[in-house]
Amino acid sequence: LELRTKFINMPYPIDIFFIYHDKKSSWVGGVDGKKKYRYYYPLINQVCGTDLFGYLMYVPCNPLDIIKSEYGKNWKKPILSSQYIWNRSPHNMKSAGVYSIYEMRSARKDYG
Repeated sequence: LELRTKFINMPYPIDIFFIYHDKKSSWVGGVDGKKKYRYYYPLINQVCGTDLFGYLMYVPCNPLDIIKSEYGKNWKKPILSSQYIWNRSPHNMKSAGVYSIYEMRSARKDYG
């Protein structure tokens, strides 16, 4: 589930992703047209507080494991944003099938 919201005074929308868990891993979903994706991470079962530019933020307590799962062992090597494709580049991405016509009607809701 992804929630996209846009505030009146902000030029860009904010995407909020919901994390799902099983016994061994955590995952978030993604959709491109009718295609469904899952992005798997090591189990995120604890969050820690950190300071980000003077703001208290909560992040997974195992951030390096999370980064490595998405970007791979060469995660320190820079990737141009123009070369990073959200539904092709992540190392932790797996196909989760395709929506049927019926599912598509209820899968996306626009409230704007």
